[in-house]
Formats: sequence, structure tokens, C-alpha cells
Amino acid sequence: MGACNRKQELFKQDSVHRIQYEILKSTDGYDKIPIVSLEQAVLPLVHFLPQIQTYVHLIKHKCANPADGLTPDESASIMLYSIGWQPLDECLYVVLNSTLQSMNQHSLKPWLLYLKLLFTAVLHLPSIHLTVYRHSKSALMKQYDEDEIIVWWEFSLCTTSIEPFKSEQCSDKIETRTLFTIECNTIKDIRKHTYFQSDNSLLILPGTQFKVILSIEQDLNLHLITLQEIQSSFLLQTETPAIKPRNSFKKLFSCKKESKKLGTSHKTSISNGSCRNTSIEQLIVESGRSWTVDLDEQHITDQDIKIVVKHAIIKNRCKRIRLRDNHITSLGALTLAEGLNNNMVLESLDLRNNYVSDLGVKYLALSIINSNLKTLNLESNGITTEGAQYLAEMLKNNQTLTELYLSKNHLGDRGVKWLTNVLNHDKKNYQDQEYNGVRLFFPND
Repeated sequence: MGACNRKQELFKQDSVHRIQYEILKSTDGYDKIPIVSLEQAVLPLVHFLPQIQTYVHLIKHKCANPADGLTPDESASIMLYSIGWQPLDECLYVVLNSTLQSMNQHSLKPWLLYLKLLFTAVLHLPSIHLTVYRHSKSALMKQYDEDEIIVWWEFSLCTTSIEPFKSEQCSDKIETRTLFTIECNTIKDIRKHTYFQSDNSLLILPGTQFKVILSIEQDLNLHLITLQEIQSSFLLQTETPAIKPRNSFKKLFSCKKESKKLGTSHKTSISNGSCRNTSIEQLIVESGRSWTVDLDEQHITDQDIKIVVKHAIIKNRCKRIRLRDNHITSLGALTLAEGLNNNMVLESLDLRNNYVSDLGVKYLALSIINSNLKTLNLESNGITTEGAQYLAEMLKNNQTLTELYLSKNHLGDRGVKWLTNVLNHDKKNYQDQEYNGVRLFFPND
């Protein structure tokens, strides 16, 4: 009776997943989501994966000439998935798989840009027939009955070697572990797209179906499960020779309401680009010689920053520029940094609620040393401990900056400590304090 109930429950769960996938892939909204750089794709994830931009910056240097005909960003999207970091609840592959399991449309929305890039990449890789291994630090035998048909609904990293599992078993003989031996027909070989050359990782796509061949308890601390692939992922089933792989995602994660918004805004920004540039230029011209240019909430992108630098910083020689609530990333920060270098006029720059990130802070920090900037607002920009370190280095050589706003970022205790230490202050209450003439604004973590 228990086995029957379990089969009914598994069938119910798989049916729910399949129905949800069908709903998500039944419209054409996903096709309209642009394939963007990895830096842009992870921006919506920063608020719940605060370290992600640091890892993106780290891996992009290794993806200049990727294998398998992938673009650098496609290869980097796989590499980013394959690495893990602490804490695990802020690690990309952990949070993504949890989201895929839940299939909550609202939760999926921030992932769409990254998923588009990742799926484009993995569908270009060869599918191979191979026996691989995957281990878990949990006792899972009771969840896998022999002859049962199961579906894995997440991306599953596997390896060609059993040695790492043996090493962990030797180091910890108390915890119960599970070792999967998996006979795959369509696993994706990602070994040329992992950060470490010794990484023998392969990737099972979500929706792959298996039959449980063996499920035994070898001893008190080791469960052995053997799976055999009997049906490939629905992602592979959508491919046909007549369709180019990069355009074959019509049936993939397309929440109509959400992705249509994204697709429409992208299209508009391209078709109306020249008009937008003219309107931004006009706003700067209208400010005249008031010394302040207000460009808050103008949907300004990295490309538009060139106009801001040319007309507001260089031509009009403005003292204060407000760029709050726009779409400025590290690339826009780089353009601003070039305009700020050796600029002795601009005194206040407000960038709150953008996507500058640690990399953008790095660019800005180098130029601020050689500028006359007195006030810098970087609130809510996805800045982590790494960005705080760049700012601390800048403050060591600061001659003019007197106010620095860093609220609503993810500096961490170590980042806050770097900033306060460089200004020779050891208090633990950091909020709105003045150190050596520089007033810092950031919340206690």
C-alpha cells in the first residue's frame, strides 16, 4: 500500500512539474528575451546572490577563447554554474535549482536572462553516452525504489571519477552518504568550460527521466543507487535539424506576462535609441549653467553615459550630476571614470539605485583619486566586500572626498572594517560617522 501511495505521489509531482513547464513554454515570450552579456544577465540576481558579480569578474578572464563554438559569455555562464561558494544559500547553482524545483513564475523572473544564456550554451554542447557518478551527503535510498521511474527537474553536476567520493568517505565515516551511478545517453560534456582543469564535471539537463536499476544500503553509512536514462530532457526534444539552436527556445521558460515586458523594453530601447539620446542631451542643455544636472529616472543605459560625459562633464562643466534609479552597470561606470579622471570641476555624483557592482566601483575608485569629487552616492548598487576594498584603497589616497553613501549594499563586516580602518577609526557603530574628514553613510550589518 505504501509503495502504491509513493508511486501516486511521484506521478502527481511529475505531472505538476510537466504542466508548469508546459504553461511556461507555451507562449513565444521567451524568444523575445535578448541574449546579453553574463554581467548583464546576473544583475537581477545580485540582491539575493550578493557575491555573484565577483565570481563573474573572476571567471570571464578564463573564457576569452572558449571551445565548442561557444561565445565567451556562453562559456562563462556554464563556468559560473559549475563553481560553488559559501554560504550555500547564496550560491548560484543551489538557489537556481531550488527555484527550478518550485517552478514559481514570480521567483523565475530574475533568472530569465541568465537561463537564456545558459540554455543557449548547453544546447550547443555535444550530448554523449557515458556512465557518471554523483554523490550526496544525505541518505536517499528510501526515495529511490528499484524499477521506479523518476525525473530530475534540476541541473545536476556529475563526474567521471569516483575518487572524490572515496576521499570524502575516508575523511568522514559518520555521515550517511549516497552514491549515484548514472548511465546517461544525453549528458552534456562541460569539461572544457569549468574553472579548474582537473574538474571532470558533466551536466544532466532538467527533465531527464531515469529508471532505478539498483537501490541498496551497502553499510550503515553508504547507500548505492544506480540509474539508467530512459528519456532525454524536454529541452533536447525541442531541437530539430531545420531550426538553428540559438533560435529554438520557444518552448522554454517563457512566462508570457513577465518576459513580454522584458522583450518589449529591449526592443524599444533599440528602436528609439537616437530619440532617447537627443532627449538626454536636451535635458543637459536645459540645465544651462545651473551647475546641477538632474537625470534621475530617465532609463539611462551604459550607452547613454557617453552623452552625459560629453555634454554634462566636459562641455557644460557641471558641478553636480544626479543619475539615480537608472540602468547603469559597470560599463557605464567605466565611461564615467574616464570622464572623471583629472576633472577638477565635478563635486557631486549621485548613482544610487543602479547596477554599478564591484567592478564598476573599481573603475570609479581609480579615477576619483585624480578628481575633485567631494560627494559620492553609491547606495543600492550591488556592492560587496570586494567593492569595499577598492573604496578603502581609494580613501587611502583621497584628497577631496568628504561624503560617501553606501547604504543598501552587501559590504559585510569585513568590508565595513576595511573602510573604517583605513580612516583610522575602530568604533563598532559605523552608521553615519565621520572619520578623518570623510563622512560615511552605511547601515550596521
